[in-house]
Amino acid sequence: MMREVQIRVGDRWVGPKEREAAPVRDPSSGRDCARYAVATADDLDTALDAVDRAFPVWSGTDVATRALRLRLVARLIEDRSEEIARLIAEEQGKPITQARGEVAGGAEMFDWFAEEARRAYGRVIPSPDPAIDLKVVLEPVGPSVIFTPWNFPFAEAATHLSAALAAGCPAIVKAPQDAPGPGAALIRAVVDAGLPKGVVQFVLGPSAPISDRLIGSPVIRKIGF
Repeated sequence: MMREVQIRVGDRWVGPKEREAAPVRDPSSGRDCARYAVATADDLDTALDAVDRAFPVWSGTDVATRALRLRLVARLIEDRSEEIARLIAEEQGKPITQARGEVAGGAEMFDWFAEEARRAYGRVIPSPDPAIDLKVVLEPVGPSVIFTPWNFPFAEAATHLSAALAAGCPAIVKAPQDAPGPGAALIRAVVDAGLPKGVVQFVLGPSAPISDRLIGSPVIRKIGF
């Protein structure tokens, strides 16, 4: 059977049997190795609504809990590293040794930003008036959308997503059509780590209509690219 790559909209996985299906080609053989579900306009709106609803929940989660969840994502990536590396090699075409390195780098980013979540320090500014305290307090900016490339389909998604989550920002990840499997594996690890409902969404399909709809939404406050 052909391997299937699902999207994540709302709080559920949706496969190519439920949506228009598009092929994924193995560049080493020229043969189709998988097929993925193409997100509809309604799916994009569902994803936007999900991250909008999740923002007050995740941004209000204390930094110690955020850090704990991100470290758990890193451990799940490490546990599944060989499976993910083989997805990268099959869909993107890089040698398996390089694919393993990419997965290890992705896990490291989640460990890194787990600690950065605990260091969201502000600043105290010298005041010209002794009766006034001047402070800078960092706050989550809002829901984000992340567009990731074909050449590093796992590491780039992991870098942007771990940073957004550490800062308290839910995110929609749009992975490349040429290599969607590694991104889906990353999102599965994040979901399995027990983050709140709706914090992470995952969509696939033609770049122009998806980017137009997501970037144009007032829900999105930050873009990773």
